[in-house]
Amino acid sequence: VFKFYSQPFAFFDRMSASEQQRLRTAISFLRDNHIAVAVELPAVERTEAQLSVCGRGVEGVVGTGYLQSVANNMKAAGGVIDFFAMDEPFYYSYYLGLNPAEATPGTTPCAYSPNDLAAVVGASFKVVRDVFPGVVLGDIEPYYKVLPNHQTAYTQFLTALRSQIGAEIAFAHDDVSGAEIA
Repeated sequence: VFKFYSQPFAFFDRMSASEQQRLRTAISFLRDNHIAVAVELPAVERTEAQLSVCGRGVEGVVGTGYLQSVANNMKAAGGVIDFFAMDEPFYYSYYLGLNPAEATPGTTPCAYSPNDLAAVVGASFKVVRDVFPGVVLGDIEPYYKVLPNHQTAYTQFLTALRSQIGAEIAFAHDDVSGAEIA
């Protein structure tokens, strides 16, 4: 599995022709060599009005339409998103909402309940799945921070998410900071 960040596809139409061609060449290479593609995507989309309340500048949170743009541009570049790798929705939109002092200065994290977060993430996943019906969902979280005191809430989130998307997450990735383990 080769994982991209979402930004090249979100802004694909703003790239130069040579930059677009480099991305198409990479995608073609991956497809020709049977290498699946993952894209690390923000899983929480909010309207401009919602962003004015919370979420603006918070990692993993984007404006409405971002995911549709990424999916459409990946398809236009000749690619397929096989894995939707969620960019820490539980950490940024639940945990930091309860612990705002740990957030990046100048940002206001949202404080979703596990069930409400699952509904938002489920809707985001459906945007990508409408373009790529075979896409599966996985989660990237700093589990070393989240699980010690929030295991019950995370389990509730995963259970509600399963109800939203009709499947379990396909993988979990522990986003460990080198500074945290040094």
